[in-house]
Amino acid sequence: MMFGMLVALIPGALGLLDQKKMWWRFQAKNYAHPEHNEPSEGAYRRQRVMLIGCSLGLVALFAYLWATAPSPS
Repeated sequence: MMFGMLVALIPGALGLLDQKKMWWRFQAKNYAHPEHNEPSEGAYRRQRVMLIGCSLGLVALFAYLWATAPSPS
C-alpha cells in the first residue's frame, strides 16, 4: 500500500512543475511552428488542476483502502 501512496504523488509532483516549460521541452519539437500550437494559459491551468486533483484522489483512495484493509492475524 505504501508503494501505491508514493506512486499517487507522481501526478502531484508533475502538477507543481512549470507546465509551459514542460510543453516547450517535450512537445514543441513535434511542430514546425511551435509558437502557433502552444496551449493557452487556461489549458496550462486546467492541466495543473487535473494533475493535482488526480494525485489527491489517488492518495485519498489508497488511504481509504489502507484504513479498511483487514489486519493480518
